[in-house]
Amino acid sequence: MMHPEVTLRIRERFPGAAIFEREPASRWTTFRIGGPADALYIPRDENELAFALDAARSSRVPVTIIGNGSNLLVRDGGIRGLTIRVAGHPSRHDGQTALAGLTIDGGRIIAGAGASLSAAARLAADAGLTGMEPIGGIPGTVGGAALMNAGAYGGEISLVATAVYALARDDTPGDPSDRPEPIVFKGNGLAFRYRGSAMMDCGAVITRVEFTLKPDDPALIAERAADYARRRKSKQPLSEASAGSFFKRPPGQFAGALIESAGLKGFAVGGAMVSPMHAGFIINKGGATARDVLALKDEIIRRVFDHSGITLEPEVRVIGDDPS
Repeated sequence: MMHPEVTLRIRERFPGAAIFEREPASRWTTFRIGGPADALYIPRDENELAFALDAARSSRVPVTIIGNGSNLLVRDGGIRGLTIRVAGHPSRHDGQTALAGLTIDGGRIIAGAGASLSAAARLAADAGLTGMEPIGGIPGTVGGAALMNAGAYGGEISLVATAVYALARDDTPGDPSDRPEPIVFKGNGLAFRYRGSAMMDCGAVITRVEFTLKPDDPALIAERAADYARRRKSKQPLSEASAGSFFKRPPGQFAGALIESAGLKGFAVGGAMVSPMHAGFIINKGGATARDVLALKDEIIRRVFDHSGITLEPEVRVIGDDPS
């Protein structure tokens, strides 16, 4: 459970801090699913983020980091401890998006962890820098995308991210005024792999990402980006509540094709349904619970294995507790 002194420390140190008590996670996830978070905090900058991490550590309060809530399923019992959203508040423009800032320096884009990947890709395109067109439509933050080495249409974060700046996680209780140790991942130290990275392995809290890109004709970049956008719109259920592609791609296969071959397009459990448009997506048709989604996920895995002998592995991060 949440220790009240943690939110009290944050409010005392940062008057006006955006803290929401017993906040439904369903309001902050693209799945529109999830029970209440004990406390959800939206830090305005890296200084607030670092203080909150250590305030929670000193009180032995668990911390969960989220971006804009995509690629995420929160269980129906909610999230214990302190949930920190680095993507800022979508309805406010008063400086709470410092962790979502974007700057450009020659052929480099420096993006805050909470910046949307699409915004970073647009900035690159406007500057005549190529490399982010395939991944620009992924509905997530830069930090989350780097953590899991997100990819689409043959592109991956690993092909364009050259440095990741983060705060090291330390669960040893101590003085909440102590700043978490900054850490930089570069080159081979990034250890990117399919849907994984060194940052994921050590639980680091990403604060910003550096992309190194190449110059190209802005018109050609715009043409490629538009083509990827058309392909997404024609094949993916973008208007439905979902967490994006639910399963990892098996070697040499496509999860959506395997699910469709198993006859599961449109199959539903409660309010959760395999998208009739793209079988790789589980959508919330209205009133779906995390329990519905997880039951549907298990049934998909079982039937696909029975049909093809291939075991699907979820890509979506599942967090939180079941109802007590």
